[in-house]
Amino acid sequence: MLDNNNVVEREFFRPDLATWWIFCLFVAICGAGVSIEFASGFIDTSYTIKTLIPLFIITALIFISIILIADPYKARRNFVLLISFIGGSTIATYLSLLGNGEIDNIVINLLPDGKGLEWSAAIAGPTTEEWSKMLVIILVMLIAYKTLVRPIHGFLVGAFVGLGFQMFENVSYATNSALSNANSDLMGALSTTIMRSLVGISSHWLYSAIIGVGVAILLNRTIHKKSLKKRILLFIAFYLIGYFCHFIWNSPLGSSSIIGSLLIPVKVILWIVILYYVARYALKEEREYLNQVKDKIDLSTFKYDKELLSKAILDRKNRKKFYKVFKKEKGKEELKALKNEQNIYLEMLQETGIIRG
Repeated sequence: MLDNNNVVEREFFRPDLATWWIFCLFVAICGAGVSIEFASGFIDTSYTIKTLIPLFIITALIFISIILIADPYKARRNFVLLISFIGGSTIATYLSLLGNGEIDNIVINLLPDGKGLEWSAAIAGPTTEEWSKMLVIILVMLIAYKTLVRPIHGFLVGAFVGLGFQMFENVSYATNSALSNANSDLMGALSTTIMRSLVGISSHWLYSAIIGVGVAILLNRTIHKKSLKKRILLFIAFYLIGYFCHFIWNSPLGSSSIIGSLLIPVKVILWIVILYYVARYALKEEREYLNQVKDKIDLSTFKYDKELLSKAILDRKNRKKFYKVFKKEKGKEELKALKNEQNIYLEMLQETGIIRG
């Protein structure tokens, strides 16, 4: 259905756009850059890293599943999300490598009494990494402008850019831990990977998902159009939320005491709450769009009528309530059949938002 549409097939293959060539060039250069930067470490720990590949894959799949929970209305563009992941793991990673060292040196030299060394990660990390991930988000959104047209698309693209960055960072940290562990390469890398996987629920993918919504607003990819001034202010607000989540996470405050350990779950919960409200805004806009276009769909081939199909547009609470009642009245198999048709219905609704021509 959607895949046969020429607009969708070419949604990211856009050699007619300068931004497409910039993206491809950056992926090639930055991909080569990170490969050269980490080649020696990867070679020295190749057995350990190969052993941990299943864990890396499982971690990535878990986070992908979590991200897609925020997309109940099928707004995802699978190929674009893959490209976003690649951009995050190459462009954002390499640009951050170049910037982090320079900012580290500035912070260390400016702050006295060893404070610079303590605070360098909190300042350098979000400054270079959020900026570089934001650059990838903007490029992807500009290239696939015909299909990435609402805040939820910014959320998803941002999340996958951040996840690409996060997964490469996990591998690099595992490599460094393997090299530095005097007893066992595998145990050093394994302990680091497990810890980063556990706290990864509130890591780069989350910061970038928040910033991605801000990028969508900045690019005017919203249902309710806003003035340029308001778009810029909202973008700055979303960017600063993502930035300060990262800053506070890297902050050394309380890190040397038991308070620091207790603060980790507090920060994780707080970041998830912030993400919830950001996703809630994006989903509210998505429901508004779906309700605007639901009368444009030809339902002659569907078994169920518009009233039942459109229940898929309800918010999560009311959707679950409806499914519970429907299952009780009609049975499990009938509910399964309805959900299958609702998925097709949602895909058709999503297709109406594609910019033609």
